[in-house]
Amino acid sequence: GVFREGDLDVGQSFRSEVEASLFRAEVILRRATDIPVTVVRPAVIVGHSETGEIDVLDGPYLFVLLLLNSPVDLKLPLPVGAEAAMQLVPVDFVARAAVALGRSPRSIGRTFHVVDPSPLSSRRVFDLVARAAGRRPPGGFVPVQLTRTVLRAPGVEGLMRSPRAFFERLASRASFPSSAREVLGPAEVECPPFERYVDALVDYVRARVERRREPSAPRVEGDVEDPLA
Repeated sequence: GVFREGDLDVGQSFRSEVEASLFRAEVILRRATDIPVTVVRPAVIVGHSETGEIDVLDGPYLFVLLLLNSPVDLKLPLPVGAEAAMQLVPVDFVARAAVALGRSPRSIGRTFHVVDPSPLSSRRVFDLVARAAGRRPPGGFVPVQLTRTVLRAPGVEGLMRSPRAFFERLASRASFPSSAREVLGPAEVECPPFERYVDALVDYVRARVERRREPSAPRVEGDVEDPLA
């Protein structure tokens, strides 16, 4: 359903300790009434909109890795609903938004969802990623419940804990209304459309995978152990 910026403790559950810790941190800050707090809740963060750079290949990047390591003519099924909106935001936009919101006197005591105001459907996002990777678009969608069962199988849980949380987030069908544009608009901070930076995201992952395949390449902290590489 709808989770608003004013919502905090509404009896919700959490998909990971990271989510639970963020919730606890926000509760603590809300109790500190003598501190001018502004809370920023970003959507799923992806790489820089110009360079594609990101520290950890996580969440949606697992699909990029699958594409880059699959045969060119293979059509991968996707474990998400085709028309569900996928909320992605590039890290440079999140950084600029956080600075603008933190500096504005209008932001004190408020919470802001930093999101893409025009998110694409999951099908459209993965179609664009496949095109950027030089692969065929997805050939269908696997039911989410089946995906959850597979990801919980022995030996898979430890390897793919983060992807499971990401897929479950996609399946939640929650929406997060945002009032951030009240502050970001005058500051000229806008979220670029996914179509504009998807090539940069895929190119960065491709270059990172190729570096890891070099025999003498040093291990980059935060790299995902890709089972298909």
